[in-house]
Amino acid sequence: MVALEQIAELDRIASRSWPAREVQRLGGWLLRATNGVTRRANSVLPLDSDGIPIISEAIEQVCEFYTKRSIVPRFQMTRACQPEDLDRILGEHGFEVELKVIIQTSPIAELAGELAFPVDVKSIPNLEWLAAYAKAGGYDESTLSIRQEIMGSVPAKKGYAAAKLDGKIVGIGFGVVDRGWIGLFAIVTQPENRRRRVATTVSRALALWGQRQGATRVYLQVEERNDAALKLYEGLGFRNHHRYWYRMLPTSEEKG
Repeated sequence: MVALEQIAELDRIASRSWPAREVQRLGGWLLRATNGVTRRANSVLPLDSDGIPIISEAIEQVCEFYTKRSIVPRFQMTRACQPEDLDRILGEHGFEVELKVIIQTSPIAELAGELAFPVDVKSIPNLEWLAAYAKAGGYDESTLSIRQEIMGSVPAKKGYAAAKLDGKIVGIGFGVVDRGWIGLFAIVTQPENRRRRVATTVSRALALWGQRQGATRVYLQVEERNDAALKLYEGLGFRNHHRYWYRMLPTSEEKG
């Protein structure tokens, strides 16, 4: 079983790789907010309970913070969260499990292999990359702008990968190198080009790029219910590191 310290370390690295526009500390908890776009950038990362007041009061402050910003109160949870019984306490306060995600890791040498076709990795995204990203995710102009802001504000080395066939982008990816790790994000294939090893090629290209930046290990995040992606990355040598899940406080409409 992975040690709690290792889980917390990787969760902090992943948080820096997808930074929120606004971060407020509540003791050792990080309250993150970015106009409600993406769960990670709009949730509490509770990895340290130092300085936390009575837990019920802290939860009330969290709810006030997010309600004031018209964002659903949400916690990103792992086994390393503090205090140890926080998940149970949140459940008792009406916070429901919303989404479960698996963090997978691999030595970079296992992933950085030969490419099926060329992939460009650049430090900033061009309009073509952004258009492909928006198309894959179905993002409107406002959402795309905020996601672009999140990626652009990453303080560490970052790379935007684009795989092309016949002059057109068939797949993209985003990589961030921090403390010997490269995180892989937004690995997507255009629907008409699936089953052509596009995701594999983009992942390998980012791993090769990450090696040149000094990374030795790779991590990525896959929804627990995404069987196709889990099978793909298992075939590339990834193994489960830990899980995280979100606890959200449903609105009155969501409660029915």
